[in-house]
Amino acid sequence: MASASPSCIKPYGPQGLSDADRRSVETVAFDGAPLFVSWMDKGKGNTEPELIIIDAYHFHCLQKGKTKTNHLLDLVEVSSLVATAVRLTFRKFETSLFAEQEYVDELITIIRARVWALERGFPQTKGPRFEIHPATRSRNTTPSPPMQDPFSSYLSIYRALCSQMNISPSSTFCQRVTSMGQASCITDTSFELTIDDASGIYAESDSAELALSAIAALKYDGHFKTISIDGNQHKDVVSVLSQVVAHNQSIQTWKLRGITTTEGYQDFSTAITTNESTVTKQIDFETCHLKDKAANAMAECIATISNRLEVLRLSDCSLSSKGCLTIVKAISGGSNVFQKLKTLDLSNNSFNGAALTSLISWFTSGRAVSLSSLLLRNTGVDVQQLCQHLGSLPIEHLDVSRNKIDANAALVVSAMISSLSNLRVLELAACNLNKETVQYVLKGFYSMQDEFRINLDLSDNPFGSEGAEIICNEVGKLKCIHTLKLQHCSLKHKGMQIIFQNLQNMRHLKELDLSFNHKPSADTPQFVRVVIEALASPELSLESLILRGNEKTAIGKELASLFSCLTTSPLLSLDVSGNQMGERPGIAVAQSFVNNQSLTYVNLDGNNLGLDAWNALSNSLTVNVSLKDIPLPLEDIDRLLNEVKDKKERPIVRDRIQQVMDTIQNRLSLHRNESPESWRMPLTIRLIRHRKTVVTLTQDARSRKEGDSSPKKSSTPSPAASPQRMTSRGPSMMLQNIRNSVDGNTTREKSLNAPKSLVFSSSAPMLVHPNQGPPPVPPAF
Repeated sequence: MASASPSCIKPYGPQGLSDADRRSVETVAFDGAPLFVSWMDKGKGNTEPELIIIDAYHFHCLQKGKTKTNHLLDLVEVSSLVATAVRLTFRKFETSLFAEQEYVDELITIIRARVWALERGFPQTKGPRFEIHPATRSRNTTPSPPMQDPFSSYLSIYRALCSQMNISPSSTFCQRVTSMGQASCITDTSFELTIDDASGIYAESDSAELALSAIAALKYDGHFKTISIDGNQHKDVVSVLSQVVAHNQSIQTWKLRGITTTEGYQDFSTAITTNESTVTKQIDFETCHLKDKAANAMAECIATISNRLEVLRLSDCSLSSKGCLTIVKAISGGSNVFQKLKTLDLSNNSFNGAALTSLISWFTSGRAVSLSSLLLRNTGVDVQQLCQHLGSLPIEHLDVSRNKIDANAALVVSAMISSLSNLRVLELAACNLNKETVQYVLKGFYSMQDEFRINLDLSDNPFGSEGAEIICNEVGKLKCIHTLKLQHCSLKHKGMQIIFQNLQNMRHLKELDLSFNHKPSADTPQFVRVVIEALASPELSLESLILRGNEKTAIGKELASLFSCLTTSPLLSLDVSGNQMGERPGIAVAQSFVNNQSLTYVNLDGNNLGLDAWNALSNSLTVNVSLKDIPLPLEDIDRLLNEVKDKKERPIVRDRIQQVMDTIQNRLSLHRNESPESWRMPLTIRLIRHRKTVVTLTQDARSRKEGDSSPKKSSTPSPAASPQRMTSRGPSMMLQNIRNSVDGNTTREKSLNAPKSLVFSSSAPMLVHPNQGPPPVPPAF
């Protein structure tokens, strides 16, 4: 905070003010100690002077017991053309003050110092205009050298806005932002600010206004490149963001997740349209209630930035076929370019023939030269017609999951695959593929070069055991299939055994996902023996195996014997979450890690493990140094806390869980050659609720508990996410969120519906401090 106490200024104390003056000053609610307290005349025949007080954020005028207060952020102009007078113009208030020159000059100096303290680090802030004659009358308050830490300047403006809105800033949020500024290990140059339920913004209050001030502070910012807002329920959130859009010249990516309001999108569009200095390259809205009335506004918005837009995501935004048509027409319109558009995602919206025709016209126009990702999941699109026009495009990622593919369409898909030389990810989940049509699709990869690393998702297709045999035969001939996902494919024991028995013939396969296919029966022990034999084979090339389960597909206690073969297996990553092993088998599994030096990642959540099992795992980590990542067992923690019926016992159990999880994560951080406390920094703190995510605990946890073998929405992890990236580094933060729900009378049904998946990953920081030079100095006032 700037400070000034020259001898000419009456100090705030009994020796400088009368008792009546002091009582008047004490009635004012200050932000910090007063920086300026002095009597000044009003002029123009006014005999009654005003007591002027300036604190960290406010300008106060006291006269005859009345107080007039204005925020320094509302200051528009400071004008002093004669030495004994100054005029202050606020947005809704103007005052002229007269005093001796030393008082006027000091008042100007204090105001300039406070404005600079708020604005330093925000180079494009216009700020109030200073018209001082001569200019030497106010001291130069510009810091030298300029401020280098963007976090301090951002927090300064955030606190000022909270003050303006008469709310207390979130101390937790401020502490986390400050800790990021002090993190010398962070070198990422992409500044991202994430504001969601787990970022600390709601830690002290449920009021979404705390988040509004954090968003509004970006209006003055010139550092952040990405803003991500997740789950804010305030009706004005988009409108406030629009004010940021209208002024900001640094943010390139706007991400909104789970925004429930339908208002403000017209303002957002207008802001981008009218901001000639906008650098927007990505618009990423997911599970937002745009609806059709906002489609026209968004169409106008993207048309304005068509020459630089790279990513457009409007997934699950309640757009009807009419709304999708409006968006697609804006892209395919003759006057628009969109030659830089790399990603187009309209998944989970209604897509009719007219929209597809318009989209195809863009494909064939020669302007879709950069399109690498096309995501049309669950849109009702005609896959056959679509794929007939994709062969000449540089598509790397195609997702047409949950759209029907018949035999004719499968042949077209096969031909498309053979012509897409850049294809790396193909998602065909829940496309009603059978054993014949999946064979057509796989034959399309015959022309692929061997060094390609294809990620193929065939989940939620009812292949059965016969389909499994065909898949093994075809994949065995292909050297380009790197990842194969077969969740919910009704393989059962026979089909899964066929795949495991043929693993040695699929030597180029590195990642295999067979989750939710097992059907508990008397044959389960035999099935586990087949898996053990396959994983123990010296010819195994598989590096990652995912065998998640739920109540209907859990393997059970027999799963514990699987870990006995892993001491010699080349497997690096294993996810067996949701298989309900139980406490005693879990202890045996935890102890087996003493002899395992190959696995670097394991997920044991949802196996009904108690504190004894997790303690055993913690002890094993003192010997095992190969394990680097173990996701927080959110489902098991939830179960342990809900099993405690006595409210007085809950804090005790919670603290024991806290201690065990802290110990595990500290030991894992040492294995990663990180400082024991480094995981505590919120490199990313995200409460996953509305997205396909690397750690899918929203739908899958519900499936495991309710026994839903065919979820309405695919729980397939993002193709770009490998198990090695599924890392959890903050049990304290996670448990803090659990405290708020468990300490109350939270029912089990409510906990199932609540978002439960936390991701702590160094790949996408919440607030990232780059190694870059100091920001430019704002222009002189």
